Amino acid sequence: MSQPWTLLRWQVEYLERILNGRTRPLVVRCSQLGINANPVPRTLVVKALGLPEVTPLSLICELLGNMLARELGVMTPSPGLVDIDGDTANALNVSLASHGLSIRPGLAVGCTYLRPLLPFDGSLPDEVTAEIPRLYGFDLAVQNPDRRENNPNYAIFENQLLAYDFEMAFSFLRLIGDPLEAWKVSKHGLASKHLLYPRLRRRTPSWQSLMTALQQLTAERLDEIITYLPAAWHADVQGIRVHMLSLLGALPELQAELQESVA
Repeated sequence: MSQPWTLLRWQVEYLERILNGRTRPLVVRCSQLGINANPVPRTLVVKALGLPEVTPLSLICELLGNMLARELGVMTPSPGLVDIDGDTANALNVSLASHGLSIRPGLAVGCTYLRPLLPFDGSLPDEVTAEIPRLYGFDLAVQNPDRRENNPNYAIFENQLLAYDFEMAFSFLRLIGDPLEAWKVSKHGLASKHLLYPRLRRRTPSWQSLMTALQQLTAERLDEIITYLPAAWHADVQGIRVHMLSLLGALPELQAELQESVA
């Protein structure tokens, strides 16, 4: 499912607001880098170094998790890289200081700020129901523990289920010891805690849309997606690459494990 999108780079114009949440992301107005005439500004949600719990690894997971979700047909806010130079950081920090926050210069990760979002309250439009196995299966495949009843990180946007916040994806990177084989998604304990688990438990959902998307995610396409990331991040991406290639090499086993996770 090769996507015709390019990862855009942005520069900050001004701060609009600060969001609540663990990482206190910023809503900022940005203009696109590399556009000389009539650049179209856009409002982005930005996570930058210096904000609570934002690390170089969490930025990598946020960006690559979003990109892979989109590649596999999950609806997400469009991701991008945000360049924050020293002058911009200093200007933003004047406003952030009263909130006890500050950011550091460097690359940050952003995504389009979409509104209006309807909170996930357990009810879904009929057209979304068929997509639940894809969303659930993706989170288990990338070992994302951050879609829970008390922190869904999903919302309804234009009658579709929108997934956001990917910084906890690839949680195996943070574990001590050898991780489980990538396809053993019924064994890592994340399934029963997932927001969508009750809708799938003791059923036989169709995993076909996710399996088809994974079949189309070749090793070559995975490497192409990784090239969009800054070169300085590539060494830290290798663990994710190995994990994804392991999944792609065991799709029948992955599908059986997904079904076992809801049995």
